[in-house]
Amino acid sequence: MTHPLPLERTQRLDYTSPVRLRRLISSALSEAFKKLFRSTRLQTHGPLGTLWVSLGLGCFYIALIWLNTLLGFFLTPLFVIPVTWVTDRLGERRSARQI
Repeated sequence: MTHPLPLERTQRLDYTSPVRLRRLISSALSEAFKKLFRSTRLQTHGPLGTLWVSLGLGCFYIALIWLNTLLGFFLTPLFVIPVTWVTDRLGERRSARQI
């Protein structure tokens, strides 16, 4: 986009006019924000990037499911075995009282 107020090398802006100054500032800020946020508005990764990200996410979720399954297999005995010890002790005390 061209500058809204084309200037030649010999010309200078009249900064005393508030309308021209406001127009100049708004135009400069508008262009700056367009350039700053252009990448957040439009993603140009293409189909190969989409496939790559989907492959990575698929592998991540497979690993997450696998890890959760292993945690279930290994953590369950850590809680079940002490509970059986406690129930065995409680059962011995009950049987000793009944005799």
